[in-house]
Amino acid sequence: MRTILIKQNTDLKALSGMLIQQNAAAGQAQTALQALQALNPHVDINAIRPGTVLLVPDGPSINTAGTEPVAGNSADDLQQVIHTSLTAAAERLRAGNAAAAADRSAIATVLKAAPFKRIVDSDATLKQQVADATKTFKDDQKQDDADEKAVTEAIKTALSSFADLRKLLG
Repeated sequence: MRTILIKQNTDLKALSGMLIQQNAAAGQAQTALQALQALNPHVDINAIRPGTVLLVPDGPSINTAGTEPVAGNSADDLQQVIHTSLTAAAERLRAGNAAAAADRSAIATVLKAAPFKRIVDSDATLKQQVADATKTFKDDQKQDDADEKAVTEAIKTALSSFADLRKLLG
């Protein structure tokens, strides 16, 4: 179902010219007009005033030029919400990963400082803990990079799938 906004005084003849396909048989045109009247019982179809919104039935004899889907641009709006939400989530992930990388870098700087290094080198257990922490930092960075890549790919896939769905649904 679709809608049309009437922009000037319109009567049944003008409405027929706007909404009925040129090649529609007389019976099909009459059926389409009856369906239009049934959908719009609140409107005097012989004297439609500007600003009136009519519901337009679906059918092969209906010309949809100048009409809008009843749902309007809801698919476009939904696509924008999906894009904005996923992009914001990706940005939050990147910001969190950047903050974690900065923390790891600051810790690595401390671990490399000569006074700290002397203390660590004097204790085998502490030395092993620092080595383990350094390995964990490297693993965490690799995981953060992989997560960012996966989220970026997921966003592309989601938006592509939504675009495919819109094509399928028309």
